[in-house]
Amino acid sequence: MDRSFMEHYFEMAYEDLHGDLLKENEDFKAAQDTLRESFKQVLGSNPADLKHPMWQLHEKITNELYMVEYLLMKYAYLKGAEDRDRMLK
Repeated sequence: MDRSFMEHYFEMAYEDLHGDLLKENEDFKAAQDTLRESFKQVLGSNPADLKHPMWQLHEKITNELYMVEYLLMKYAYLKGAEDRDRMLK
């Protein structure tokens, strides 16, 4: 398997991971809803000042969470491609 090609293909083909890969997955929708509600609760308890350290921490956590999610999907895709390659041999 040409890993760099598969990585490039993944990045081109799946720009909207939530829409492309998970839009019909009920478990994912339920988990996203729970996460969204939790974020609403956290946001509701944050101070009004957007420069407050809690807002900065919230933004950092959100960004890291999305990066972890993206990398998990990407590497699961690549692992699936590797497994397929092995099975075909």
